[in-house]
Amino acid sequence: MRITRTTHREPAGAGADDAQPAAPERRTAPWPRSPGAARLLESRSLLVLFAVSLVLTVAGAGLVAAGAQLRGSPAAANRALTDPAATRQVIGVISTDLTRIFSYSYADLPATQRAARQVLAGAAAVQYDTLFPQLRNAVGQQLSLATRVVQAGVTQLSASTAHLLVFMDQTAARGQARIGRTAYYAQLAITAQLRVGRWRITSIEAR
Repeated sequence: MRITRTTHREPAGAGADDAQPAAPERRTAPWPRSPGAARLLESRSLLVLFAVSLVLTVAGAGLVAAGAQLRGSPAAANRALTDPAATRQVIGVISTDLTRIFSYSYADLPATQRAARQVLAGAAAVQYDTLFPQLRNAVGQQLSLATRVVQAGVTQLSASTAHLLVFMDQTAARGQARIGRTAYYAQLAITAQLRVGRWRITSIEAR
């Protein structure tokens, strides 16, 4: 079944007095409406950018200052905390040198004396020269002493000075018979200085 739609039309002029006027369409103008408001918005944006830049600048300056303070601190100046390779190199050199000067054989005391002259300097050299004549008694008694570095650590290290704490033990022998190992570890505080490209022991203190 087909449905036909009819449209009712009012006569011209009918109800004209009763018709309500259509409300005018309101369009919102883009903000800001005036050059003054645009300048105000631009000023606020510049203030925000300036504030952010100021914060970043202050923060950056703080980081730079903190870095400079860290680099200038005693901990940062101690290469024993920041340079493992240099620390290992110093430990190796000083451990070898201590083994040479604190080990001796009645058959070749001059070898020990030559080693001391190569590795000692300053107060340590004077101290060793004072004590060395006592070793001459080892010849008549056929005494030998073998020294071994058990453990060594660097407490402070700079480009030219090293401070170490060293633990050693010793084994003595008379002729071909071993007398026995000492019942304690010798603990020494060592100071070394880099002179002409070589570490020289300048101070030896018993702890």
